[in-house]
Amino acid sequence: MDSISRGERLRPWLTMLYSPRRTIHQIVKTNPKQYLTLVASLGGIYTLLNQLSSSEAGDHLILPLILIIAFIGGPLLGIVQNNLLGRLLHWVGSRLDGKGSVDSVRAAYAWSFIPSIWVLVLWLPAIAIFKLQLFSRSIPSFETDALLSLGYIAFFFVELIAGTWSLILFVANISEVEKLPILRSVAAIFLWLLIIIVVLFALGALVQGLRF
Repeated sequence: MDSISRGERLRPWLTMLYSPRRTIHQIVKTNPKQYLTLVASLGGIYTLLNQLSSSEAGDHLILPLILIIAFIGGPLLGIVQNNLLGRLLHWVGSRLDGKGSVDSVRAAYAWSFIPSIWVLVLWLPAIAIFKLQLFSRSIPSFETDALLSLGYIAFFFVELIAGTWSLILFVANISEVEKLPILRSVAAIFLWLLIIIVVLFALGALVQGLRF
């Protein structure tokens, strides 16, 4: 994965895609907060677009409102998510002898979204072409428009690849900044996710209890 020659200048927006360890090492060594807000914000937009799509928000909301939520709420979500979940991830990693600082772990978390952030470029034409279908149960049919249907499938296939690659980068980045073996990094991320799920479940149960 890390195929950059020793003298090559690292450009995080590109080199993170194929040389995450050396790239995150440079980011952390120089300034872990550089571009952090921007990267976290873009990651938040991507996350919220996908959440709105998977929750079929288009069945209840008009497209302009969905886009306002995604492009205004997304940056806020990304920044808050990186700050809170990044700190939680640092705490979990430290329990497993991780050596990274809070800022380095937050940077590792944010920059792992780079493949997904690049896919944001495809969201703009996809929204123009598929409109509300991106966010609803209604999808292009092969019977009515085979080409449009293939384009729809191809878009979400690219999304799947980007999401998978982001996960791989996430593990590599955490391993690098925490100075942990891959398996222990995976364990840290798993425990981190488990805590998040438990907290969300508890909050959901609390809200349901307050309703009654």
